[in-house]
Amino acid sequence: MGKNLLKGEKKRSGSKKSNPRGQTDLAFDKPPLQSQKLHENSHRPVRVAEIIRHLLSDILLKTHFRDPELAHSEKITISEVQMTPDLKTARVLIYPLSSLLSKEQHLKEVQTITKALNRASGFLRSALAKHITQKHVPALLFFADERFDHASRIHLLIKNNIPPLPHNDDHENP
Repeated sequence: MGKNLLKGEKKRSGSKKSNPRGQTDLAFDKPPLQSQKLHENSHRPVRVAEIIRHLLSDILLKTHFRDPELAHSEKITISEVQMTPDLKTARVLIYPLSSLLSKEQHLKEVQTITKALNRASGFLRSALAKHITQKHVPALLFFADERFDHASRIHLLIKNNIPPLPHNDDHENP
C-alpha cells in the first residue's frame, strides 16, 4: 500500500497508520467519511426553510410596518423559502394577494412590495432571530413568485380551449 504515493512525494512516518494486521495504509488512500462530505442530500435546509416560511408569515401578519408600501403586509403570501446548503442565505418567494388590480398594476405592486421587503430584510432578520435557535440567522432575499401567474395563464388557455402548438416530429426516432 505504500506504493500508492503520488509522484515526487516522500514517505513520512506521521502520515501512515498501522492496523491490527500490521499493514500500513495512508490517510489519503481512504475515501472521505460520510460526515466529511457536504450536506448535499441533507433535509436540514428544507426543514429550516419551512420554519422560516412559517415564522416570516407570522411576522408579516402581526407586525405593523412604518413603511407605507408594507402597510398591508397581511396580504402578502410567502409561497416558498429556499435555503442555501450552508444555511446562510434564504431566498424568499412572495406573492401579493390583489385580485382586483389590472395586470400592469399587479406587476407594479409586486415590484414595489419586493423592493420594500428587501429594504426591511434587516428588521425581518432581527425579528427571526428572536424565534429561531440557529447560531446564524440567514440573510433574506425577497423575490416575486411568478408560478401563480404562469399557472393562471395555463388555466386560461385550457379554459378557452386554445389548441396546442403544433408538435414537431423531427426529434422522434424512426
